[in-house]
Amino acid sequence: MKQDNFSPTDIPMTELLDAFLDEDTPFNPRFLYRLSDLSPEDLQAFINTWQRVSTWRRQTLMEDLEELGEVNTIVNFEAIGRLAIDDQDSRVRAAGLRVLIEYKDESLIPRFLVLLNDDDDPDVRAAAANVLARYVYIGEVEELSENWLHEIEDTLLRVTESDDLPIVRRNALESLGYSSRPEVIPLIQRAYNSNEREWVASSLFAMARSASEEWEKHVLAKINSQHPIIRLEAARAAGELALDAALDPLFELLNDDNQEVRMTTIWSLSQIGGEGVRERLEYIRDSSEDEDEVDAAENALENLEFTEDLENLTLFDIEADDVDSLLQKRESIPDARLGEGNLGADEEEEFFDDDESLEDEYDEGDEGLEFDEDDDDLEDIDDFGLNDYDDVDTDDEYDDEDDDEAA
Repeated sequence: MKQDNFSPTDIPMTELLDAFLDEDTPFNPRFLYRLSDLSPEDLQAFINTWQRVSTWRRQTLMEDLEELGEVNTIVNFEAIGRLAIDDQDSRVRAAGLRVLIEYKDESLIPRFLVLLNDDDDPDVRAAAANVLARYVYIGEVEELSENWLHEIEDTLLRVTESDDLPIVRRNALESLGYSSRPEVIPLIQRAYNSNEREWVASSLFAMARSASEEWEKHVLAKINSQHPIIRLEAARAAGELALDAALDPLFELLNDDNQEVRMTTIWSLSQIGGEGVRERLEYIRDSSEDEDEVDAAENALENLEFTEDLENLTLFDIEADDVDSLLQKRESIPDARLGEGNLGADEEEEFFDDDESLEDEYDEGDEGLEFDEDDDDLEDIDDFGLNDYDDVDTDDEYDDEDDDEAA
């Protein structure tokens, strides 16, 4: 078989299954593509083999499919994900939920709700809370029945206020960010005003999903937080909400010591647009020695064109064809945002120290900010300033080294 003519469908299913069962040999990545869009016959053959494979092999396969699905939007592993969420192993179930995060089939909702309500493993419950976010969103845009939307929202509201582990409750709150239910606003507010940085980060994530510029003051107040995870989520929210007032502090974050904060900031600037954005993104593209940041800047520049084109359309010259063309263009641009949900329970120790609070970060300028149009202005947003744009520092990885520094 010539490599340049290779198609995953050329691989016999029997060859793939034999390789899957051969635990002494690494599973060839080309087999992963063969698992996309399985025919009913091939799916049944795969199901018949599934339980004969060791747990670690199933875990590894699901995590590989998850990773491939994140970088390749053409593959379709829905059938494998459906199989995985019924697996006896919790790690496989959690990975199956993450594989299904891009799908919106109503038939999946009952199983997702069961996993959120009843699964013994917190990572599975957290993943179920996260995957339900898409259904809240499509419910808000009237692509899901009101009955399902209300049941999902009711469940997420209950979980957020339950005594479940924080990772599950925070993911539930983040999913509610898309909801227009009035009960959601005080939950976001309470999380924002807590002394726990993971809750503050989740509140900002929910604000980003809300499409409400009424959260502007809250976002701007946290964009220079001493904690990298909060700076990251504030930068993300500023972009998702297209906050023009955030441009100067975002320009400053392009020099942040933390790479993930810088990467998120690059994308957020492309969502806002405005004076100086293109020049800074082009500077990163042309001068950074970090390949990831160069790629992020290139993707952001493509998205900036979409942002600028959309801004240039007026009520008098906008036509359906114009909108369709822009949306097709936008869908072809890789989304450089970092992650679509909070961390798993096993991962969060890398980012959060449970003994550390935010007490030293709160002052009279932002403590107790309320969701109210009449709030007093935050003090000296201009103090965020615009740094002289230095060369991008690409040496530091995402860590909590600055968590003990003064705000």
